[in-house]
Amino acid sequence: MKDSIFDRYKFGIGTFATGIAVIMLLIISGSAALSLLGLSIKQNFSQFSDDNYLTFLTAAATFLAVITIIPNIMITRGKPKAAKVNQYNIWLQLLIYLVVIVTFEHTHKWLTVCLISLPVLTNSLMKSNKYAACLVYFEEMHKNPEAFRKQLLKKLK
Repeated sequence: MKDSIFDRYKFGIGTFATGIAVIMLLIISGSAALSLLGLSIKQNFSQFSDDNYLTFLTAAATFLAVITIIPNIMITRGKPKAAKVNQYNIWLQLLIYLVVIVTFEHTHKWLTVCLISLPVLTNSLMKSNKYAACLVYFEEMHKNPEAFRKQLLKKLK
């Protein structure tokens, strides 16, 4: 176990708060994006009934759950490369917001423009050192848990 991990990253409550914030913002932003996309489709296609809208939202929520939950479970299991899926999720959300801005009526565009800040904030959190420390923490915890805990206790004393 290298001491350089503890020299490069500061592990604290902010590290884990950043990791949780990324997951929450992905879920909130994705839910809003898919709901607005469904409303945009409903607004532009007269055949899109309320039942079709609910079916779309159910399928979209399932898709959102899969692309958000599974990579984050993999991250907590020590596979930091799964964070790339979160990055792709952010780009997908931004693309959906762009489509909604183009197709929605003018009165709803400001809501969409305000909601674009959520994936942008998520992206900036994912680029931070605290999120990188969160990824390193889980990776090191699963490589050699005993040695990592001993080094962490040694560093805290």
